[in-house]
Amino acid sequence: MRAALLSLAAILAFAAPAFAGDVTVAAGQVTWKSTKCAAPTVPPSLRDANRETAANDMNVMMTQYNEYQKQMQGYMNCMSDEANGDANLVSQAVVNSAQASIDETKKSVDAMGAALKAAQ
Repeated sequence: MRAALLSLAAILAFAAPAFAGDVTVAAGQVTWKSTKCAAPTVPPSLRDANRETAANDMNVMMTQYNEYQKQMQGYMNCMSDEANGDANLVSQAVVNSAQASIDETKKSVDAMGAALKAAQ
């Protein structure tokens, strides 16, 4: 498992410029954080909403809430797209690295076999 994490860290180190998010490997845990997407910073203030709130004021609060909800949905969509893109890059990097290792191993075994045949 540790070797797999180290291999993943090495892959990520070489592929880092292609990633949109930040990938961190620490204490056996891999974490990802978006670098492209920004969450809305100011949620609407709804603490004054109660049964006695005037209808016009309640409508304003609902409009603010609906706008905030749209912004948060956009943020979540952005993170999902960014994370999926990075996941695809990692997956392809793992496959490419494995194939390179397989090719190198096969080349080494073939070279040994050729040397053995030549010695006969």
